[in-house]
Amino acid sequence: MADGSLTIPLDELTAEQLKAAAEAAGETPEAYVRRAVARSLEEDWAEDLRRAAEYERTGESLSVDEAFDLLRTRIAERRAQRG
Repeated sequence: MADGSLTIPLDELTAEQLKAAAEAAGETPEAYVRRAVARSLEEDWAEDLRRAAEYERTGESLSVDEAFDLLRTRIAERRAQRG
């Protein structure tokens, strides 16, 4: 990854689904993945910033243990959604 590239092996079904989605969007698979990853990262940051602003506005705070419990729960939920 020193050259800025990253190769991620995909199973045949996922690769075909990616190609079809990219084609439907009028993009190459590479461009489609770049856009999807960038959007996902932006959404994650936007949500984090929204939550930080909400905590600041309400004065609500969590202990470190509560925050990590919440984080573990949300990670488990996302993993379950993704299959």
